[in-house]
Amino acid sequence: MTMRDWAAGKLREDGYPTVMPVGEHGLQVDRKTLPPAFVYCVERKGNLSFTARDLDDAIREMPTAQAFLLIKRSADGSAYEMAEARGVLLTRMGDLKGALLRSPRISEYVSSEQQYVRNRLNSSWHVANTRRCGEFTYEVSRKGGLRPLVAIFYADYELTSDSVYSLLAAEPRVSINAIVNTNPSCRGFASEVYEAGKVSNTRILLLPDFLKSLGQEWT
Repeated sequence: MTMRDWAAGKLREDGYPTVMPVGEHGLQVDRKTLPPAFVYCVERKGNLSFTARDLDDAIREMPTAQAFLLIKRSADGSAYEMAEARGVLLTRMGDLKGALLRSPRISEYVSSEQQYVRNRLNSSWHVANTRRCGEFTYEVSRKGGLRPLVAIFYADYELTSDSVYSLLAAEPRVSINAIVNTNPSCRGFASEVYEAGKVSNTRILLLPDFLKSLGQEWT
């Protein structure tokens, strides 16, 4: 079974009876009250991540695609960066379902988690702009001559030392300054989590503390 076959079956189960193949990897998903959506299903390629070059090839193959669906395959930061620059959605099934349900153009969909992070960052006086450079990673440009910061935003309630190393390993292209927990229920971290951050030269912060630090020099 191809990834497209699997995705088509899931979408039909979720109430989209008319899901038609387009080309070799694409799907057209007809919706009741919204325009048809066009999705490119990314196939697995061993353990290789989906890169910006792969995304560029996929866009060339299916220029009508509004979303590129990752199934059992990770994407590196370059792919997310290119997706934002090219105005397409690089996503997993959960967020694709949200896009199909709510967005006339699914390429413009932003998940509630991503929107929350962007809203909180952009509400800070110290933030000049933000740029997505990974699935949960943003570069935050700051005003006043302060250097940009790159942070991974992590929404799970619990952050472990293993999670710290895994999150950093998933972003080898960029130097990460901080891992920021955005879950409002999280009140702090275990000592081994801070130790993992110290070993990795990465600050471990709650979102309110990260926002407070944006007007300060980071060393």
